[in-house]
Amino acid sequence: GSSYADDLLTFIPMGDPHIGLYSWAAETGEDFNLEMATTDLCSAVSRLVKCTPRTRECLIGNMGEYFHSDNNSGETSRGHNKLDVDTRYTKVLLAGLKAMRQCIASALEHHEKVTVINAIGNHDDHSSMFLTIALSQIYENEPRLNIIDNPTLIHYYQFQKVMLALHHGHTIKMDRLPLVVAAEQSRMWGETKFRYGHTGHIHHDSKKEFNGMVVESHRTLAARDAWAASMGYQSGRDMKGIVYHGQFGESERHTVSVDM
Repeated sequence: GSSYADDLLTFIPMGDPHIGLYSWAAETGEDFNLEMATTDLCSAVSRLVKCTPRTRECLIGNMGEYFHSDNNSGETSRGHNKLDVDTRYTKVLLAGLKAMRQCIASALEHHEKVTVINAIGNHDDHSSMFLTIALSQIYENEPRLNIIDNPTLIHYYQFQKVMLALHHGHTIKMDRLPLVVAAEQSRMWGETKFRYGHTGHIHHDSKKEFNGMVVESHRTLAARDAWAASMGYQSGRDMKGIVYHGQFGESERHTVSVDM
């Protein structure tokens, strides 16, 4: 009951978990596989849930690319890029669904109401929607959990005077997001004062303030694959827990590095 903070929202953005990505340290600098991906993700969420305040509402925002590949041939559906995958597609889907259930369980232990958004990413056009549909069915009798299941590329969440817009970042670049959001959600834009756009896709921390909205991208917990290593991409690996005050905007944030 009254032990929950009503004026705060905990937001846990999952930057591109890439479940199913396989990486060989000799080639890329760090090993990574299916088990590491799910263990890291569940541990990070568990830790963030414990170190953020006991807010009544919690939003888990999977920022897209939850799954590394989108089909049994280990490719993306959009560009048919060949990917380094850790074994079978069905096994990856099963592990990813179980991991998300574990993350939801962690959040429900600590918060009264939990909302889950699964953004569609360019690595998981179809499997992201499967994840949403499966979760909606699994939790249809859990009144404390809300799965937002619109098959749109931007998802919205309003908490008092705070507006959150979640988009993977592959079709609408960060600088274009505020105007698209204002046009799509003029009422919510008008009712709110603190507006935040959250994206993944580029795998590194970036934050920019535009007129009326701050847009940021999030790092991933995943190691880089052979392609990213060949391109020379170097990004830190961590996950954040952000706390928003309903009347004043962001009030605190916590970080869990992959080594933690």
